[in-house]
Amino acid sequence: MATKQCQRCKQDKSFASYIAVNSPIHGGSLPICRQCLAKQIDDAYREDKGWETVDKIC
Repeated sequence: MATKQCQRCKQDKSFASYIAVNSPIHGGSLPICRQCLAKQIDDAYREDKGWETVDKIC
């Protein structure tokens, strides 16, 4: 099974752990795994920067 390393947690995870995107820059999926992405958004909302973080990710 093919894996990809998350740029945030540095763990090798299957492609199912990443959100698919159409950007050729990222090779078909975001460089940050779903778990790290969810944690990043949760942390941003605690600091009242939630929408800014979501906007940057999008």
